[in-house]
Amino acid sequence: ITGSSLYPVPLKLDTVDIIFLIDGSGSINVEDFAKMKMFMNSIVNKTSIGADKVQVGAIQFGSYPRPEFQLNTHSTKPDLQQAIYNIQQLGGGTQTGRALTFTADYFDGARGGRPNIAQYLIVITDGEAQDEVLAPAKALRDKGITVFAIGVFNANNTQLLEIGGSPDKVHYVENFDDLDDPEKQIFWEISGYVVPGGERTFHSKHRNCARTDVGDIVFVIDGSGSIQQRDFESMKRFMVALVNNSDVAPDKVRFGAVVYGTTPVVQFQLNQYKTKSDVREAIYGMQREGGSTFTALALKEAKGLLTTEEGGPRSDRVAQFLIVITDGKATDSVNVPDTSKDIRDEGINIFAVGVAEANEEELQTIVGPTGNYFYWMWHLHILIKCLYANLVMLCCTHPHPYQTLYPHHPSPCPGSIASLSLNGHFVSQHFHPFPTCSHSTTLPIPFSSASSDLSIYCAICKLKH
Repeated sequence: ITGSSLYPVPLKLDTVDIIFLIDGSGSINVEDFAKMKMFMNSIVNKTSIGADKVQVGAIQFGSYPRPEFQLNTHSTKPDLQQAIYNIQQLGGGTQTGRALTFTADYFDGARGGRPNIAQYLIVITDGEAQDEVLAPAKALRDKGITVFAIGVFNANNTQLLEIGGSPDKVHYVENFDDLDDPEKQIFWEISGYVVPGGERTFHSKHRNCARTDVGDIVFVIDGSGSIQQRDFESMKRFMVALVNNSDVAPDKVRFGAVVYGTTPVVQFQLNQYKTKSDVREAIYGMQREGGSTFTALALKEAKGLLTTEEGGPRSDRVAQFLIVITDGKATDSVNVPDTSKDIRDEGINIFAVGVAEANEEELQTIVGPTGNYFYWMWHLHILIKCLYANLVMLCCTHPHPYQTLYPHHPSPCPGSIASLSLNGHFVSQHFHPFPTCSHSTTLPIPFSSASSDLSIYCAICKLKH
């Protein structure tokens, strides 16, 4: 199975209004801004443009919104595509809420909109909004406008959900090269595409838990001499991605971190930083330690953050996690089994993440013989999606038993089939069904017919060579 074979050719759009609201802030480089414009033109290329057909408008935002063209400005496809190509980046901050409020009027008749037909807003951003987005986005949806939110890497998952209003309207990609996946999914929905045989709808009694709710998470990061600087920076981006998708507060999600080589060094304790921005800043400031790979010693140090008064443990019992990321066999490997068992006996969940040449047997030892949280990943962006899926599942409170569902798209790891199949067999061990975060989920594609080696439950994602 290839990535392209998962996407049947959808119907062309009929009569709709679509406005793109694109992030042109300073955090987006020139190449990625060009890829956003390619994404827009790809959707335009699939439509029939005209005053009585599909109309497309565009608004860019940074510190302030700027209309690029209204819905009725361009009535031919060549003119529209040229207008998109000519858009110049704004720069500045990320005032997403302000831009959402500004955009609402552009769907009205006075601005070329057709309120009596289906109207869609497609928001693309790569960062955290510097203002409030919930109320402006709800106001748009209350007007009958369907809002899609596409987040790229450092986008805030909580804010994306507030913009889209429901998980099925939110799409997350690792980088701007991956925009073709949400493009197809959004195009299916706007087209009203239905697979022959009808849709399948499943109902879930789970509470909405699209982010980690309450928990303590300590990162244990290998900063030994075998770690290249670029890989260490990737680890930090991975940490920031998890922080962005959490509600950071003293009574919600707290983070701590240990970087180790020959000796472990506590970067920050669980009670040290109380805001998301402070945690991110501390992560970005972390440096490699160099030296050997004393993993057992680092695990013992990290355990102290979760269990001793100096580490800042809570008085009430919450879910606790150690996330260990390493690329090599431990220098003190003889001590790893007992040390990791002591941690698990405290009720602490361990995720052991191996990258590059990490020792598979040792990673399995860290999580224990019955551990479900073992990852062997060559692609960091897939790791982020799959690991985050499990953190959400464990941090959320589930008032009802798990309900077994078919795997569905978008999955916690969209696009993973195509990328993983280039490197080896994709094996998914489904220990817990991933909780659905909406009351009713429509499954337009029968993925249950895919081969077992290429299923996309992503409760556990593991590469075998």
